[in-house]
Amino acid sequence: MDIVLINPPNEENNNLGILPPLGLLYLVSALKSKKIDVEFLDLNINSCYERFNDILIKKEANIFGISCFTEQRNSTIGIVDKIKELIPESKIILGGVHVSFMATQILKNYKVDIIIDGEGEITICEVVKALKDNEDLNKVNGIVFKHCSNIIKTASRELISDLDSIPWPEWNVVDFDQYDFYKKYFNSFGIYPIEADEEIRGASIITSR
Repeated sequence: MDIVLINPPNEENNNLGILPPLGLLYLVSALKSKKIDVEFLDLNINSCYERFNDILIKKEANIFGISCFTEQRNSTIGIVDKIKELIPESKIILGGVHVSFMATQILKNYKVDIIIDGEGEITICEVVKALKDNEDLNKVNGIVFKHCSNIIKTASRELISDLDSIPWPEWNVVDFDQYDFYKKYFNSFGIYPIEADEEIRGASIITSR
């Protein structure tokens, strides 16, 4: 495969359950639209850990993209270290608001190769193509990357103006039965008490779009 996209565990607070990682699902769709072979793993789901370990042992990929929110920062670095230990030649891409703000610090101190700064749907496709074809990353807008001992920031990428051009999230790569946020959320605030055996399903939206 060309790239594995990973949602790291949220190590700080799972009392309200977990949601499908919508941002990553947009990236899966964007990559597939460019005929890029991608696999998605949510490491909040136990069965995905088995697949993750299998990929590393068999060296089925050498490009890994990891989403990182602040509450995932420690687990993200653990995943980065594990990938680099078993596949040293791999390229690791991080994305998310947390890493965008701390790109230089992260690249200097951890085994991360590239950080996507801002929206990722277009950028991730260009990065994967550049890595596969051994092209110059300087030509990819919207990234910060490590080259030898230097940290290089490319030109900023403009926000996507035509939101209708973005493919719908790739919902069919997630098993909704594994996500329990809505049941725990409604019960915790007494909004809509739900019996233990009652099923409730839902999905999030990115309201800024």
